[in-house]
Amino acid sequence: MFGHWLTMAWRVVKSDKAFTLITMLSLSVGAMAAVLIGSFLHEELNHERWLTDSDRILRVETTFARAGRPPIVTATTFPALKPALDARLPELAATSRLTLQWNTIERGEDRESYQVAFVDPEFFDLFKLPFVEGDAETALATPNSLVLSETAAKRFFGGESPIGEILVIERPFESVVTGVVRDLPNATHLLAPMIARLDNEAARANTPFDENWDSFSAAQLYAKASSPEHAARLVEELPSTVASIVAASTEIPDGVTFSFDATPIRAIHFSAPKSGDLKPRGDPVQLSLFAAIATVLLVVSGFNFVILSVARGAQRTREVGLRKAVGADRGVLMKQYFVESALFTLGGVLIGYAAAELAHPWFARLVGRDLELSTLRDPAFLATGVAVVAGLIVVIGAYPAVFLSSLRPASALRGRERASAAAPIITMSLVTVQFAAAIALTAAAIIMASQIHYIMNKPLGFEPADRFILHGVRRDGATTLARLETFKTRLRAHPAIRSVSATSVLPDWDLDDYGAFLLPGQTFDEGARSLFLSVDVDFLKNFEMPVVAGRDFDIARARDRYFYDHPTFDDPPEILSAVITRSALGAVGAETPEAAVGKVIDFDFGGGGFPLEIVGVIDNVNYRSLRHEVEPLVMVPMAHVSNVFTIHFDPARHGDAALAIEAVWNETYPDQLMSLDYVDQEMIAQYDDDRRLLRLALTFAFVAVAIACLGLYGLAAFSVQRRTKEVGVRKALGATTGQVTVLMLWRFAVPVVVANVIAWPAAFFAMRAWLGQFAYHVPLNVVPFAVASAAGLAVALAAVGGHALRAAATRPALALRVE
Repeated sequence: MFGHWLTMAWRVVKSDKAFTLITMLSLSVGAMAAVLIGSFLHEELNHERWLTDSDRILRVETTFARAGRPPIVTATTFPALKPALDARLPELAATSRLTLQWNTIERGEDRESYQVAFVDPEFFDLFKLPFVEGDAETALATPNSLVLSETAAKRFFGGESPIGEILVIERPFESVVTGVVRDLPNATHLLAPMIARLDNEAARANTPFDENWDSFSAAQLYAKASSPEHAARLVEELPSTVASIVAASTEIPDGVTFSFDATPIRAIHFSAPKSGDLKPRGDPVQLSLFAAIATVLLVVSGFNFVILSVARGAQRTREVGLRKAVGADRGVLMKQYFVESALFTLGGVLIGYAAAELAHPWFARLVGRDLELSTLRDPAFLATGVAVVAGLIVVIGAYPAVFLSSLRPASALRGRERASAAAPIITMSLVTVQFAAAIALTAAAIIMASQIHYIMNKPLGFEPADRFILHGVRRDGATTLARLETFKTRLRAHPAIRSVSATSVLPDWDLDDYGAFLLPGQTFDEGARSLFLSVDVDFLKNFEMPVVAGRDFDIARARDRYFYDHPTFDDPPEILSAVITRSALGAVGAETPEAAVGKVIDFDFGGGGFPLEIVGVIDNVNYRSLRHEVEPLVMVPMAHVSNVFTIHFDPARHGDAALAIEAVWNETYPDQLMSLDYVDQEMIAQYDDDRRLLRLALTFAFVAVAIACLGLYGLAAFSVQRRTKEVGVRKALGATTGQVTVLMLWRFAVPVVVANVIAWPAAFFAMRAWLGQFAYHVPLNVVPFAVASAAGLAVALAAVGGHALRAAATRPALALRVE
């Protein structure tokens, strides 16, 4: 019986090649898109699950709070907590700290800046990383041990074994390579290009880690429970245990509170972003949009099969009538037509899966991720895919099977059987849903494009274009300022360089250094909160920030150059100069910029401070991303704590400027590697995830529209064929070709117009949630929805227009002969 059904299905494929082509093409394209997006979702949702015992590992996280300022939530904690925790909870299987540093790595004349993860010797007891060479038991046996990733090993040793070889970490500290581990997969929050011990001299900790209760942002701390059940208890119990250890081990200032969390590492990727995260977190909103897009594409492509199967049913009425007349019952026919649906679906999905394998590199570039092709062959991913395909077969195969098997034999044999009254309604409802999805995706893509254009072009209060950034410059005590000024002076002498400045934080980073302006009688907790930025005297000029009242910093004035003459905090100044933004006027008790100039006001950094004289006021600056509201900002000339250079160059001499910077850098900082980037590009990088989502929405909105139009094109072909005699009658009674064309086009335009009732609210709420991430965004008005609707209607009419015109142009005499 099954072989007979296969034979009948193959005859359907051969007998109606247009039907086969349209259904298979739409199913395969929809399946390809769903497989690609599904591989991304699978990777995102399975972070850390590849890791042995990942259900037993927790990370201790710290929240620092002080009245008058927002809490600081960090992925780190006090370094000295590890030995205290080991003593307090000996039942823990293992604990390890991890701190990540950029270091200069050397092998002979070969030098490169690399991230090194400094960890405790127990690190590989927690994280069972797969070793290519060496042994996890002995890899970190000595303080100068060094474990490389495969990429790092190839970078410095090529195809040779690195075991026993020497690498220099921050000259002159030598380390011996004791192991090589496989590169970590994407689905982890860990970064470990190189792994060394915390007591390695190159770690350069200011305070021995086992004694450091001074900084809660110095290291990640991981703990491994004895069992998954023990881990579940620790999530609840560990925070209070850690809090009691900290309270007994270090003095906490008045008004300051610390709280702690124990986060399972499987939950880290989708927990709230924290200061000190090793990698960017997953975005649940973005992931939901990805999942919605994949679902929409599957639904749209599946509906094509249903629509065309029902429309094509009119051509199979005699077949149904004949089979019923010779004894076939409805159940047998339902099974046959269901098998046909299943075979079409399986064929389309398999073609789509093969296409996804080929398109995987393109998709990885589209989403900006180094996606692993092995995900497509992961057993869990394949099992999920099989379940989805089974559901798809049931959903899209049920109605055509029920519809075709319900035809009555007598009428069917005479060719008079027509679809039930519900069939046209169901068909047009499916078309409506298809175009609703396509219009919603198109409207969302237009809104995203408008928002990305807006944030890329919004005036920020400073000029980032034509500026290089040199970041990560190491501070080296008393020589920091001398080398900084030497570097600036030499660069300024070059004709391709317009200006140079130094600061502690680049504008594209999330500045989170807060202080408080204290009016007479106020405490820190009562003061007006303000962001704080250390700059040099050339900073405002370099970024073209005009002063609206008062003056710019001036190296010739004693207060402005105080830390140039006293490059430490050992002799704090009586009063220091400061420039504030308009948004800080209220904080200093001034109504206008002019009224603020000359005011002397105490500024507390959260642990002490000194008076500031407001010497100038500038317009508000979006120093943080446009996800944040503009906040009060105070800038103070403290160049000795700067580690970022920004260099304004002549765009006409871009190459000369880069060569000059490299030459002067090598003379001034011969012990450090240069890292040169563009300020505007680093700022744009803040929105990389949003731009990737836009590319995805644009691409798959086009795919959804194309699939919907394929279905509409096929439906129009069947419909026009069935209405040929009607066209002849209408023309015989005097209807013009134009009138008949409009009549036929209107039938297909109606579901597209009705689709807006579904599409507009869906796109509105989705985009309102997405735009809500931005403090500054485009208005959510009717224009994008109207444009998407007009575009959807235009392509729909274009898809059916050819059929309508051919039918309307048929001569009545010929049309009336059609059976």
